[in-house]
Amino acid sequence: MGSDAVILTRLFSSHHRGSSSPFNFSGTQPISMAMRAEGEIKYCCEIAQPTHCLITNIGTAHLEQLGSREAIARAKSEIFYPGSKVFLNESMDFFKFLHETALLQKCSVSVFQAENVLEQNEALVKQAALSLGLTLAQIQAGLTQPLLSAHRMRVLRSFNGAQMIHDTYNANPDSMSYFIQRL
Repeated sequence: MGSDAVILTRLFSSHHRGSSSPFNFSGTQPISMAMRAEGEIKYCCEIAQPTHCLITNIGTAHLEQLGSREAIARAKSEIFYPGSKVFLNESMDFFKFLHETALLQKCSVSVFQAENVLEQNEALVKQAALSLGLTLAQIQAGLTQPLLSAHRMRVLRSFNGAQMIHDTYNANPDSMSYFIQRL
């Protein structure tokens, strides 16, 4: 599950107790739509029928499979399920393409701005959580102790005291650069 979905899961689980599943909050369930090729997100959306769509960025993680960042943007735009609410960072590359594509799919678009890659997940999660009914106070309380994905952004110590960076979840140049900025 992507970082944004993990953070949303944490926010909702702390404010919607009593559900039978730790990931099901009164009908709201964050799902990370992974892909390795064009058409995969569209296929997943036909099953999940998302009501809210978040795109963190158009990076380089899928260049090997898709060949270009333009192709990555096209593949990620498959998440724009007709009638859903889309959250986009106005500062990200391919914003204009993604915004126009979302509107063509008859989605409503919520635009926010986060210049720094270190701020974009938090800004994205805040926008989505507000839209889903959480208050700013609830969001801030949930963000004070972020819960990370397994195998993401962990600093480990070896038996001789050396530090190791464990970021093997979808490890790619962008995620490693992000992690190093966070150190």
